[in-house]
Order: sequence, then C-alpha cells, then structure tokens
Amino acid sequence: MKYKADFVVWILHDGSFDRMNDIRIPLQQKFRNEGLSGYDFKTGSNPAGLKAQEIIYSTYPEKEIISFQKKYLDKLDSAVQTINNGKSLLLIAGLSLET
Repeated sequence: MKYKADFVVWILHDGSFDRMNDIRIPLQQKFRNEGLSGYDFKTGSNPAGLKAQEIIYSTYPEKEIISFQKKYLDKLDSAVQTINNGKSLLLIAGLSLET
C-alpha cells in the first residue's frame, strides 16, 4: 500500500446491510433457474432477489441477520488494521433513496 491512511471509511446504505449474500445469491440463482426473472435494468425490479430476501426474512430473526453481518464487518476491520498499521475502519451507514 503506497498511502498509509489514518483510517479507512467504508460507506454502507440501509438497502444492503440486511442482505446475507452467502444465502441470498444461491437462492436467487435457484429462482432464476426455475424461471423467475432476475434484475431488470429498465424497471429496477428483481423478482428472484425479492423472493430470496423474503425467505431470509422469514427464516432468520433480525438479531441473527445483524450478528451475521457483524462477523463480516469484524473481519473487514481486522483486515484493514492488518494492512494499515493498526488503524481501524470507520463505517458510515446512510439511508438509501428507495421508498
């Protein structure tokens, strides 16, 4: 790394924090294989993704989703500290513009 930052800023938005991609992506692929459409750039809809997310919401309580994400964020912070001489990670969570 050429530049040694004081800290690293990682920006999240509320539309991605609850996505358990380890689970969501395989489900999404399964639904696409079964004929459900994937992301449509014209309309911005993603029926396969929405169905996968509904299954995640109905299967995992909110606390479990947050705990799942925290493990990944802890790993990310640890990696940032390793490559950045012990400097930590600053996460900024913002609201998405979706209604």
